[in-house]
Amino acid sequence: MKYPNLIPGGNFYNPDYLADNLQNVGTNVQFNPSAYVQVNPFKGFTLKSQAGMEFYDFISSSKQLPSYLASPNNGNASESFSRSTTKTITNTAEYGFKLRDRNSFTFLAGQEFIYNNSTSFSGSSSGQTDDRLNLISAGPTNFTASSGRSEYAFASYFGRMNYNLDSKYFLDLSLRNDQSSRFGRNLRSANFYSVGAMWRAKNENFLQDVKWINDLTVKGSIGTSGNSSIGNYQSLATVGTNLYASTPGWGIGSAGNPELSWETQRQINLGIQATLFNRLNLDVEYFERVTSNMLISVPYPTTTGFSAITSNVGSLKNTGFNANINYDFIKKKSSNLNVYANLGYVEQEVTELFQGKQFWIIPNTYVCWAVGQPVSYFSPIWAGVNPANGDATWYTPNPDPAKITETTKSNTTSVFNSTGLQQNTGIQRFAPFNGGFGFSGRLHQFSVSADFSFSEGKYMINNDRFFFENPGQFPGFNQSSNVLNYWKKPGDVAVFPRNGVQFTQFDSRLIEDASFIRLKALTFAYDFSTSMLKQTKVLSAAKFYVTMRNIWTLTNYTGPDPEVDANLTTGANPNTSQVSVGLNLQF
Repeated sequence: MKYPNLIPGGNFYNPDYLADNLQNVGTNVQFNPSAYVQVNPFKGFTLKSQAGMEFYDFISSSKQLPSYLASPNNGNASESFSRSTTKTITNTAEYGFKLRDRNSFTFLAGQEFIYNNSTSFSGSSSGQTDDRLNLISAGPTNFTASSGRSEYAFASYFGRMNYNLDSKYFLDLSLRNDQSSRFGRNLRSANFYSVGAMWRAKNENFLQDVKWINDLTVKGSIGTSGNSSIGNYQSLATVGTNLYASTPGWGIGSAGNPELSWETQRQINLGIQATLFNRLNLDVEYFERVTSNMLISVPYPTTTGFSAITSNVGSLKNTGFNANINYDFIKKKSSNLNVYANLGYVEQEVTELFQGKQFWIIPNTYVCWAVGQPVSYFSPIWAGVNPANGDATWYTPNPDPAKITETTKSNTTSVFNSTGLQQNTGIQRFAPFNGGFGFSGRLHQFSVSADFSFSEGKYMINNDRFFFENPGQFPGFNQSSNVLNYWKKPGDVAVFPRNGVQFTQFDSRLIEDASFIRLKALTFAYDFSTSMLKQTKVLSAAKFYVTMRNIWTLTNYTGPDPEVDANLTTGANPNTSQVSVGLNLQF
């Protein structure tokens, strides 16, 4: 069946037509060799030198054919090429030995160097008039060309000591120095450490005869680490070329920040692992993670010539726990049944910002960092439709927008202002509870397994509703049936305001509870018996299986997919439901 090129109603083009006329092709060539040399000069001592490379060439081609109905006889073409080479060299020396058979030591010292070099160039043109002549050279107008190059390097020196006494008491110590070319000349180097201890309690004499405890381990650690995930030259004040009145000139490219250095993270972990009754496995861990000197793009008045400068500011604290449990209900030779569950819980708190600010609304995200609170959604808060006159109303903010407003009828307005009404909704940006659960079982040759995932307390901005619940603003869009519930006469309690007033603004109505439970995978399988396979005299094993993915979801979220990891989603392609049937044969 041939579908029309143009879909009636909103001037939308058929996806097949767009794919034919707006062509984008990418080709990647990758080469990742690695090699190492290892020698053992004497017992327990190992020298190892390892080198590796990650290399790729990527070519991208984009064309808009001149026959494209939205811009006839005005095609365009662009080509881009990028090459990246990352080289890594690692050298280590390790020595392990025992003292009096009770004390085991392992010492390691090492060095690592990483260097990356990236180059790129691109060109484009427009004005092509024939689909058969669609190269850049065939475009008579808007010729452009650009090129770029960047480099970065990391150098690390590290050491580690592992010690255990009688395979019961363990101690790990590590220290490293990392240097990054991305930071200020005098601040490129930073030291990080970790200390970890573990007690295998089950190996103690007083627990040897406790049969229902099969394993018991207590562990704890504290350590620091660094983050340098920023652009390569943000610590440097840079200049670039431009054209003014067709004359080449120089201009300031970036302000730079010579005080830029490592973002640091300190984490404490306390945990316990246990196996009980030879059936129940537990792994519970508490953590506290504090991130400080965060690498944040700090906003500045545009009158300075720059809208933002990357700086080391602010701190964020996360505390919580992770728990994993699985239990063997049935453990027999011919059958088994195991169930499992895992849960992660996180409490988040912004502990410091910058420039004395108590809150910072990240532009164009409706997300805010407020001191003393978790990262939260900030937006105008919907107060409903006035039943007397059909006006849309919103709550006016608290004098301190970071504080949650007491929502009473006395503090509402019918005049919408996306900036002036922006305030703390009290809704967390990140879900505090995430996890999964499932089971696997077998009865003779038949087996089944199911894996579920869930998120509780998750919220997302459903941007699709802004288009599907606004018939006056987007008449070409299909509208939700909800728009029929609008105010018509005094006394109506309606979802949307009266006709002539914009139905939906960008406010708290679009922030939806995206908590969900989803069946991620369900598998049924049958293993052919050994006696049956022997008759073939060819097969040693055979399994037939059916696997279904994403076939069931429970959620109140009205968008396509609650599992999208974003603060705002629009036009997102959902996880697809899949069914696969297979046969594994071993000869």
